[in-house]
Amino acid sequence: MVKGSGSVGLTHQCVPIWILFFCHMISAEVLKSSIYFTEDKWKTQIVQAPALTNGTEFSWEWKPHHGGQNSTQLATVTMPSQRFSWKRACAFWKEAPFDIGMYKVFLNAGVFSFKQTKPAVALLARFEVFAVRLSPFPEVQVGLDVSSRCEISRLPKSVILQWERKGDARVNTTRLYNNSAYIIIHNANLQCNGEYTCSVRKDNGRLIVHAVSTLRVTKYTYGKHGTLYRSSYNSNEVELTCQSTREYQTAKWSWEQPAKALETLASADKDKSVQIERKTDRRRFSFSAFNGKHFSLRIAPVMFEDSGLYTCHFEHYNFALVTLVNIQVSVEPPGAVSRHEPAVLTCEVSDVTERLTLVWLRMEGHRGVLVKQEVLEMSKSVGSLSLTLPGLTGDQLHWECAVFTESMLRARAPVHLTLQAGNMALIVAVCVGVAMLASALLLFYYRRRTAAALGASPGTGNDTSIPLDAISSEVTDLLDKGDKAVGTEVLYSSVILGVPSSDQRKRFPATASERQSENVVYSVFNIT
Repeated sequence: MVKGSGSVGLTHQCVPIWILFFCHMISAEVLKSSIYFTEDKWKTQIVQAPALTNGTEFSWEWKPHHGGQNSTQLATVTMPSQRFSWKRACAFWKEAPFDIGMYKVFLNAGVFSFKQTKPAVALLARFEVFAVRLSPFPEVQVGLDVSSRCEISRLPKSVILQWERKGDARVNTTRLYNNSAYIIIHNANLQCNGEYTCSVRKDNGRLIVHAVSTLRVTKYTYGKHGTLYRSSYNSNEVELTCQSTREYQTAKWSWEQPAKALETLASADKDKSVQIERKTDRRRFSFSAFNGKHFSLRIAPVMFEDSGLYTCHFEHYNFALVTLVNIQVSVEPPGAVSRHEPAVLTCEVSDVTERLTLVWLRMEGHRGVLVKQEVLEMSKSVGSLSLTLPGLTGDQLHWECAVFTESMLRARAPVHLTLQAGNMALIVAVCVGVAMLASALLLFYYRRRTAAALGASPGTGNDTSIPLDAISSEVTDLLDKGDKAVGTEVLYSSVILGVPSSDQRKRFPATASERQSENVVYSVFNIT
């Protein structure tokens, strides 16, 4: 009896201690905050420690946005001596009294946690530091494409990353890839000069932080070589520019492809009509009037076979060399695809004139999920990347093929798949038929039971009325027993649908909105 009392007393002594520890853990209010900065290696950022509790030891931990997912202990604080011990000091330093200092470097972004470690563990503060950096625009000659990239260390779903320019209404046509926003300016001209802003905003439009890059377009093209990438999915067009500082009497555009002879497309004398010398498909090629200084070539729409080297001469001087590289996408089998049959997406690039990366992205709204990529080395042959989809679901209908060179987006081509309507219509018809059959069987069974109940009811003389309680009894009996009877007659059918495949390839026509000519493409992609 005494041992039993002692055992109970020990248990009651442990309960208050456990309750005090639990209350201490949940009573500590965690301070949470987000910090954003644009990368500047000469400026500093301070992360302030919260007010200390009655603990005897505290620690700073850092979980970077890049690389691994493990947390690293930066420092410990011992009380009451206030001793600050560093575990990792290469990128961070101590600020009074227990704050953390760092340079505004992209790789320093991450989650900073301040914890009490003794006598009990408790999270006191959690600060997430976001870094934004952009690649400045290179100087570009008139008529060529130019790209820039804006990157955030981590992109929360409640935050929007996009390129903006004052007075430009196309900033909302953005897509996300790899936490980066890309801007592509096609055929840059002098009107494209100026500042472009990469903005980080909350989803309600409130500006959090921004970074600015300035574009400078040179006026002349003499002796320079450039590469333009175009996709033929939406009747895209390209304009090749040839421009000089002084006047010349004659000009001509020529076109050359590997293993083919040089072809003169058009020639002109100053202030005279242009002589178009191309023999076939002439309506897609148009030329500006030659005023002695400017002579441009426009191809609309661009076809996959238009790739090659285009050269402009003023008299015997070479004033422009432009390599045109085209991409196209296709699907096998063509047309609407079945949910239960494989589909193959193929992205082709006409020439691999430099090291590039082909990427297939599954689009989730404006965000892209990387599914497959391949690096192609320089060659003179066609490059391609295929992706096999064993089956399709509703979230696998929108895809994009993207081309990157040196981490810069150069071109993209979307693919929008459609599911075969016949499958769903047949399934719905079968379900409706089964439901109607089950309803008919139930109604037939109900009438038989009702008729049997009426025949079994007692009556005298010509009095054929049925007491109300008898009717109620039969209906109740039907509800109680009828479910069991009907339940044994329900048929479960399995329908397997097959669709013949085809070996044809599909080229995707453009929608009305996609046919609109755009000189600036704002693309933002995010891979998750």
